[in-house]
Amino acid sequence: MSARAKTVFLHIRSAGIVLACLIFLTSALPYAAAQDENAHKTVRVGWYDSPYYRMDEAGRKTGYAYEYQRKIAAYTGWTYEYVTDSWAGLMDKLVSGEIDLMSDITYTEERSHNMLFPDFEMGSEEYLLYLPINKADQFQDDFSYFDGKKVGVNKGSVQIDYYKEWEKKQKISTEIIELTNTEDEAVEMLTNGELDGFVTLDNYSHTEDMIPVAKVGYSKIYFAVSKSRTDLLDELNAALRSIQNEDRFYNNNLYAKYIRNAGSHLFLDKDEKNWLSEHGDIRVGYLDNYLAFCAKDEETGELTGALKDYLEEASDCLSNAKINFKTFAYPNVAEAMQALKDGSIDCIFPCNFSIYYGEQKGILLTPALAESTLYTLARSDDKKSFMPTDKITTAIEKDNHNYDSILLDFYPKWQTLVCDGVQNCLKAVSDGKADCVLISSYRYNNLRKLCEQYHLIAWDTGNNISSSIAVNETDTELYSILDKIVNIVPGTTINMALTQYFSEDQKSNISLLEFVRKYLLLVIAVVVLILSMLMMIIVQRRLIIAEQNAKKHREIADDLSKRIYVDALTSVGNKGGFDNHIKMLRERIASGEVTEFAICMFDCDDLKYINDRYGHEKGDEYLIAAVRMIGRIFRNSSVFRVGGDEFCAILSGEDLQNCGELAAKFDSESRANNSAVDNEWEQVNVSVGTAVYDARVDNSIEDTIARADRIMYENKRKRKAERGVR
Repeated sequence: MSARAKTVFLHIRSAGIVLACLIFLTSALPYAAAQDENAHKTVRVGWYDSPYYRMDEAGRKTGYAYEYQRKIAAYTGWTYEYVTDSWAGLMDKLVSGEIDLMSDITYTEERSHNMLFPDFEMGSEEYLLYLPINKADQFQDDFSYFDGKKVGVNKGSVQIDYYKEWEKKQKISTEIIELTNTEDEAVEMLTNGELDGFVTLDNYSHTEDMIPVAKVGYSKIYFAVSKSRTDLLDELNAALRSIQNEDRFYNNNLYAKYIRNAGSHLFLDKDEKNWLSEHGDIRVGYLDNYLAFCAKDEETGELTGALKDYLEEASDCLSNAKINFKTFAYPNVAEAMQALKDGSIDCIFPCNFSIYYGEQKGILLTPALAESTLYTLARSDDKKSFMPTDKITTAIEKDNHNYDSILLDFYPKWQTLVCDGVQNCLKAVSDGKADCVLISSYRYNNLRKLCEQYHLIAWDTGNNISSSIAVNETDTELYSILDKIVNIVPGTTINMALTQYFSEDQKSNISLLEFVRKYLLLVIAVVVLILSMLMMIIVQRRLIIAEQNAKKHREIADDLSKRIYVDALTSVGNKGGFDNHIKMLRERIASGEVTEFAICMFDCDDLKYINDRYGHEKGDEYLIAAVRMIGRIFRNSSVFRVGGDEFCAILSGEDLQNCGELAAKFDSESRANNSAVDNEWEQVNVSVGTAVYDARVDNSIEDTIARADRIMYENKRKRKAERGVR
């Protein structure tokens, strides 16, 4: 090839390369733009006044559907534009393509022609007929009251069909008014007489204006997608599938958070009201001398303890009934059970039976009011590790069937020594006749003086016991009433009360006044028998000894009080300590003492896999390795174990200022550790989510925790995609 030909060839080749690059860029740019657009899709969402969408007092969005949509956005990357209208108006907009997505839609064949439905439902709902609360006396549980009257129903909703079917069954005829306004406007029509009845969801917010009188239907509900946005359906299905795979109870948890304690759930039904009206006071039997749970006050003879606080709140928790409780003290479970069978009382608290043990005794158990740690009280010089396989003898109170059930649950191989009363149980351990006594952790301070007398200390077993209310299995209406109460009254009510009474018992250390009362006769005898100077010396010496003993008792009580807030496995704070810390932090925020902090949530990946493959002992080592690194990196923060594999650090000061750097350091040191160790259970695989408290967006500490939790779960999802979290 000549030099000229070679030059021409090089020019042609260069031009070809440039042309190829231009063709590639021309084809790639639209694809990249499409990818970018897909990652930041704006979805127009229907927002209507309902229990699924609410604005709180601070003007922030909240509600069942709102939180669900934010969860979907974590998987799709969607951003939302909210369009406000009535339910009926938004349905028209969805069909016409003016909005892209709407929640709380029941599937029907007719609707499937006008909108797209995903494969997974977002939950379910009931439809109830409501009556103005000022017409309740006229109704008198007779549905012929509605014959010829006006009943409002949302236009275009399936509630109309359900109501018509119900109307036929009741053999009545009403004038159906199809509504296109908001729920607030519909309730106003009901209360001013424009409507005689209103059909809507079971979780409405106007409990002071209307009452439910009949259930007219039930259906599954879905997010619905406009037919003009077919591109959203596959992404929505993928997100819903991931949410359900991640947490199969996600819908149930949202229901419990937003729906269960609202609307019609705050009302007793007809049968429950009739039972309460005929029966009168609910008679509660409780265990005496069982603080911090309950006891009979020595001075007043009335109930004291956490149960007292709980019943006071429970009496007013329902919207259409006030519950009057009468309380009766019993020395042991056997006598209380006999009184329950005889009909002298209606229920018993606390009951620690398993469901099976309850069946054998012919009783039903409500959901647990409280959870507590199970302690063993043992000799201070006894170094036994109380494991289920050990041949241990435990002293139990005669006729206290609670501990019969607890032993079957946790320690079926242990032997028992039956004693009269808890003091004799403790004495039996001190004398070597038994190895330990089992108690709830909340009872320790009440028994502390006896423990000191018999030289016993508390051991945390690592097991939890549930305290429920027990009723006769034939008292189904009473059970239904109590079940509603337990679900409505927040669990924090009794937990805070237990902590309060536990702390009050802690303060009852031996005082100088107690000492003088105990030795009053001796002091008088000494005054009579010896010279005043000698008496002064003796009294002074005794005062010094008493003060030393009191200091020792305070130190012991403080030490054991700290144990109740410490996780037995990891030695960081436990859930009780976390709740107490949050309570104090809330008070400091309210007083203005604290204005900034951050929440860091940690979730140990693959714990179930480690437990299943290597055993729970290695699973414990896996958790300990994780918490050691958490404590080392976040050395200036309080760390708590808030779940089986979840931890939380509350950041302030230096850790707060460096939270981003600390999170990055945690990630890098975790990777370095995992490269250095030989065994999977020595690795640190933790998903982290950090949220800094912002008073502009966080109405409470719980909001900051929720944000951190969402970030953590999003990081967990990414880690799962990256490394295959099991």
